[in-house]
Amino acid sequence: FIDITKGGLGEFVDGQLKHIDDGVAIALRPDDPNAKPMQLEAKKIVFGWDAEQRTKPKSIALDGGVSVDGPQGLITASAADLNLAENSIEFSGNVHGKSDSIESFDAERINYDMKSGDSEMIGLVARGIKLGTPGGEAKSGAADFSSMNIERAGRVVSSGGQVKTMSGGVSISLTPSDAGAKPMKLNAGDATFAWSGEGGQPTAIAMRGSVRVDGPQGAIHADRADFDLAKKQLVFSGKVNGGLPQIERFDADKFTYNLESGEALMTNLTAKGLAISNPQEKKEPAEGEKKQTSYSKMDIVRAPEVSITGQQLNWMRGGVELTMHPDDPADKPINVKSQEVRFSQGEGANAAQRVVMSGGVDVQAPEVSASSETADLDMQTNKLTFDGNVKVSTPELQNATARQFVYDLATGRPKFTGLKSDAIDVSKKEKDAQP
Repeated sequence: FIDITKGGLGEFVDGQLKHIDDGVAIALRPDDPNAKPMQLEAKKIVFGWDAEQRTKPKSIALDGGVSVDGPQGLITASAADLNLAENSIEFSGNVHGKSDSIESFDAERINYDMKSGDSEMIGLVARGIKLGTPGGEAKSGAADFSSMNIERAGRVVSSGGQVKTMSGGVSISLTPSDAGAKPMKLNAGDATFAWSGEGGQPTAIAMRGSVRVDGPQGAIHADRADFDLAKKQLVFSGKVNGGLPQIERFDADKFTYNLESGEALMTNLTAKGLAISNPQEKKEPAEGEKKQTSYSKMDIVRAPEVSITGQQLNWMRGGVELTMHPDDPADKPINVKSQEVRFSQGEGANAAQRVVMSGGVDVQAPEVSASSETADLDMQTNKLTFDGNVKVSTPELQNATARQFVYDLATGRPKFTGLKSDAIDVSKKEKDAQP
């Protein structure tokens, strides 16, 4: 049934109501007598009739100042078309609205199926989409996000009150339950949502095409990203790149980030500008003293597996290649190869203060080549210590071995324990010793 609750100027033709002008409000009574009627208001309402079915209108067109209050929420628009045969309603022109689960939204057009509850929204912007049970609290095992904002979505398809797909360029932000935490921003060409059977909380978001995620892990770009909200895990794949608090720029095949532990695991990583120590104050050398060299940045040339927690590197393994860059561009870099590399931070440090290498170490430094079973780089003292089956080559040493070799990165001075060498060239030292 249709109830006319507020009428204006109406016209009947052959017993059929054609239109009502000058402001009108009607109510559609559902088949279920316990369900609430749908309230519709507009400046003008036009009824469409079927040529054969003369007792029931097939459509209702609302024009000007449209307001519809029903199961889909409260929606206002410039126009709306209600198809009674298909049980659907389409809103167009300056569409605004709100519902029990959405604080407010705007769209270019909305098509709503009144029977199934499915909808299609074009050009959607929405704020305050609740992520939780009807009581408002996230369910156990779900990521700690209280609400979602859709900042841009070309096309959104929903079913049963739950967003299923977004396409045509998507930008959304997830608001953490912790009021002091920053929102996580998600951008992609398309996004697909999975929900728990109970409703209220999405369990996963699959993003495809030009993905960018800004969050506590940094700004990450990729072809694909899969966000498992139940496991609190983000997995990026396909041309992954970005910047982290400790790394200016990186590329990887895969990037897995755990929101709960803060650990990021990367596969086949290459990176530029990795901080390995806090920049030290530069001191001018005294007269006759050699200029000291310091290193505070490193490039990751090759690292099959890498672990980072927060702003701190944990380890690299699988055959690692590194290049340590001196603070002075005029100085030569140091190239390091090792099966595994582990990092440790000093108290209050925001960069690695100690780097431990193992599984076969090879270092190519200015005027020094060395290999060993393990090596320990102390950035506080600027000393690189080699241990186990040490082999060394310098301009003064030929086929040298030692139990331990300590190389001072700042001065270039070597110190050996258990040194053996086929020959030692002392001519340079003799010349340096002459007045």
